[in-house]
Amino acid sequence: MALTVKLPSEVEANVRQRAAARGIDPQGLVVDVLRHQFAPPPKRSANTLDAEETRLFQIINKPIPQKTRELYDELLKKQRRNRISRFEYDELLRLTNLMEKAQAHRIKAVGELAAYRGVEFDNLWDQLGLGAPRHE
Repeated sequence: MALTVKLPSEVEANVRQRAAARGIDPQGLVVDVLRHQFAPPPKRSANTLDAEETRLFQIINKPIPQKTRELYDELLKKQRRNRISRFEYDELLRLTNLMEKAQAHRIKAVGELAAYRGVEFDNLWDQLGLGAPRHE
């Protein structure tokens, strides 16, 4: 494929200078840069995650400990029935903060994974089956 690109004079001068320093012609340098920039991602098995994806999935899939979730649910029910003590209310606030921070980390990791894979956040969220946050 032939493609003609008009470069600003300062960019052209920079390309010529760098090509000369490498001992190649300017067109060869531009082709190498474009080949590198637009290279397809390496092929891999559908069931294989690289190190970055593994790191992000560990964040996404990190569960809230069962006892923490149970205590949170219990305190939330007490609050809704207006049967919560000041101490329990303070604990509910602490647990709510903890759970919201965990969800924020999870959302951030999904965003990073979507950017890493070059896909839309909402599509990845749905593909991972994360659904909407639960409300009681």
